[in-house]
Amino acid sequence: MPVPTLTDEQTERFVEEGFVRLDGAFPRELADAGRALLWRETGLDPDDPTTWTQPVVRLGGYADEPFRLAVNTPVLHAAFDRLVGVGR
Repeated sequence: MPVPTLTDEQTERFVEEGFVRLDGAFPRELADAGRALLWRETGLDPDDPTTWTQPVVRLGGYADEPFRLAVNTPVLHAAFDRLVGVGR
């Protein structure tokens, strides 16, 4: 089954705006796992806005499994290849 890649329009949008939305780039389960990990790291309760007392919470970089898996999907690699060249 072929891996979807960016359309010409998406590629142009990336060149012009510096970003592009890529739906379905990784499974929802990975997004859920990554989000849960980040909420734990903040020490805040995602279901209790009264714990959100700071306008910004800064966290370090993460190389945990959900993030590693999310950035290494065939869909994302196809987009990377389209934007910067195959294997770059």
